Amino acid sequence: MGSLSKPDQERERRINELLKDLSPGVQELANKLISEYPGEDLDQKLTDLIGLEKTRKILEKK
Repeated sequence: MGSLSKPDQERERRINELLKDLSPGVQELANKLISEYPGEDLDQKLTDLIGLEKTRKILEKK
């Protein structure tokens, strides 16, 4: 998985779309992690929180 920098509008839209099915508390925590943790730390923390498949979709670049 790649590292994540500040999200652009498209990435932010994809992140919100992927997180919409999660409970509000988990959504908030995932968004907090995205804004506070760079690179590999973020990859692992998101994987632990929301699972590998959703983390890959959030971190993939187009």
